[in-house]
Amino acid sequence: MKRFISFDPNACVGCHSCEVACKQFHKLPVGVFRIKIEKKIEKTALTAFDKRGLAMKFRARLCTQCDDAPCISACSMGALVRGVFGVVVLVKEKCNGCGACIDACPLQAMWLNPKTNTAEKCNTCVDEHFKVPPCVKHCMGGALKLELKT
Repeated sequence: MKRFISFDPNACVGCHSCEVACKQFHKLPVGVFRIKIEKKIEKTALTAFDKRGLAMKFRARLCTQCDDAPCISACSMGALVRGVFGVVVLVKEKCNGCGACIDACPLQAMWLNPKTNTAEKCNTCVDEHFKVPPCVKHCMGGALKLELKT
């Protein structure tokens, strides 16, 4: 059984409430995230509603719990491990802040926390005592969903 958070870009309204909820819950400093929403302006066909031919799209940068997670093998300290429900978990006590795991992440979904000098990444709040992570709970557009897959 694998636990992960899925993202539907068509449902995202770009409100960033998921970012805020996560940052508040995990007490993350400015510039550090476990989820980040980025917007991208794309050219589209001209329509009667949009005479400029532009559309705003969103993407989420968060750990998707890769089956073959390169961040795990990149960490020489053994600070990243596969935990319950297949979630890639960071053991902060083992992290030396070298950033090798951050560089290895193909999704650019890891950040260095300058206050703790350790990496930060989404762990789907698997270690918390509630079922729905704050980012999913506060997603206004319903773009984030907690998923379990066999």
